Amino acid sequence: MTDLKAFLQHNVEGYLFGDLREMQRVPIGYPLLMTTFAGIELLGALLSTSRFNTHHGSVYFTSYWKTHLYPGLKDTEAIGNVLYQLVRHGIAHGFLLKGRMAVVRSQPGVHLTQDSSGVIYVDAVQLATDLMDSFTAQVKPLVRSTGGGVDGTSMAARLREMDADYRAQAAKLPVASVFPSDTVATTAAVSHSMAPNSGPANPEPSGPSGPTFGSKLPGSNGS
Repeated sequence: MTDLKAFLQHNVEGYLFGDLREMQRVPIGYPLLMTTFAGIELLGALLSTSRFNTHHGSVYFTSYWKTHLYPGLKDTEAIGNVLYQLVRHGIAHGFLLKGRMAVVRSQPGVHLTQDSSGVIYVDAVQLATDLMDSFTAQVKPLVRSTGGGVDGTSMAARLREMDADYRAQAAKLPVASVFPSDTVATTAAVSHSMAPNSGPANPEPSGPSGPTFGSKLPGSNGS
């Protein structure tokens, strides 16, 4: 799907944000965080002024983090880089956190802070909310703009480049020869044809403050 407005509505506001809102409702941490990280990287790629490069994931992540997600945060670029290297890479490659990191839920007061023992906290629910809010406030207006630089035209170009690059990667794999042909009709919904119900905006997560993932918060009894 290379139509920019349709892609943003279907894949970002539909699938991505729909998944984020559903995960905000239930006591999970790592999957919510990783989906948010993927969204940050995707939007950073779409807002890039250079041709899409599949090897520039950290560049796209950091760019969106410091420019659109947390532009007013002190040392924001360094913080984004730390999270990408220690949290994103740790969970993606081994489902664990690197270093003294902790993932929490629904505790925004400790989001992106470090305690006296050196543990750095990331609130998965808050990060997802901040991503969705930044998209509405900063990305959607760019789609409608035609003022040059980053606008709907440049974002559409990045999307086409991304689509072409991923198709080329897929073409190099022996997909047809390793998967059996489907000989019966199916009504299964697939990601490119049906978006989920996006649900209400920014729902309250179910239950109390939710569990702590990784290191415990100071004073926690671990219950």
